[in-house]
Amino acid sequence: VSTQSTWGIGVPKDLSKAASLYQQAANLGDAPAMVNLGICCTNGLGVSKDEVKAASLYQGASDMGHPTAMLKLGLCYAGGVGVPRDEAKAAALYHRAADLGDAKAAFNLAVCHSKGIGVPKEDAKAALWYQRSAALGDVRGIVNLGSCLASGVGVRKDDAKAAFCYQRAAELGDATGLFNLGTCYQKGIGTPKDEAKAASMYQQAADLGYVKAIVNLGACYDEGLGVPKDAHKAASLYQQAADLGDAQGTFNLGMCYGKGLGVSQDVSKAALLYQRAADHGSTLALVALGMCHERGVGVPKDHTKAKSLYQQAVDMGLQGAAARLAALSQAESSATS
Repeated sequence: VSTQSTWGIGVPKDLSKAASLYQQAANLGDAPAMVNLGICCTNGLGVSKDEVKAASLYQGASDMGHPTAMLKLGLCYAGGVGVPRDEAKAAALYHRAADLGDAKAAFNLAVCHSKGIGVPKEDAKAALWYQRSAALGDVRGIVNLGSCLASGVGVRKDDAKAAFCYQRAAELGDATGLFNLGTCYQKGIGTPKDEAKAASMYQQAADLGYVKAIVNLGACYDEGLGVPKDAHKAASLYQQAADLGDAQGTFNLGMCYGKGLGVSQDVSKAALLYQRAADHGSTLALVALGMCHERGVGVPKDHTKAKSLYQQAVDMGLQGAAARLAALSQAESSATS
């Protein structure tokens, strides 16, 4: 009845009533009720928020062998929620729950091994646990196993198996899986090259709000890859990505305004977008903005500012910016000699 009261199944939804019933069942030693009451206490559903009590309930159910309780208690220790932060305890709890077949716990344990959180960093063990979580149906595990196979981290590199993992995730409606599968189709990695399928995957991922897919779909329309070339559609997609704070989308939109592609040319707006993209970490935007300052396009001409921007790009690893910096410095030297 408590679960029905929580969700309003056959009875009016009443979180307070549900929590009261969970409490009664928990008092009788019912592990699932302890977990559900813990969730109520964690989130303040039908009861006052009490993270310490939630952790205690998860501990009790965990001691009774309940895998979801182990997972929840692990999350408490990982975040220091209701208990002192202890990443080693969190990893140990994920391991216990994963051994009992909890897919989310297997995924979390994989992440721990991948990043060295609470356990030594071991890529092979991370891949193993991603494999386990994938076998248990966790879509994140499926995607991350694909990434391991694509990069050869922790397992032998196998592009075909990676693409298969992404296909599985895509079939489950996962945006990252759809995006990664689109990349495989676009580049012919692990699967025959098919730009139309790539665009379709990007579209599906974009419909789910995946910003990288929005940018890549914009590039497809920009270049006519798998879809008819449409500069207006490309600019519209870049605008969507820019509105979501994506650096690449913002930079691409700046290029559209700079060249008048799909939008009315506006070099001042282009420079502003390059600045925003640079603020989000785009090295290409640093160079583009530097060129604006070097030439006085959309912003006041300022060679000192231009050189500073080129240097920032070089410092961030874009070696191509060094050529712009050297050329501008040489031009200034020649002009004064």
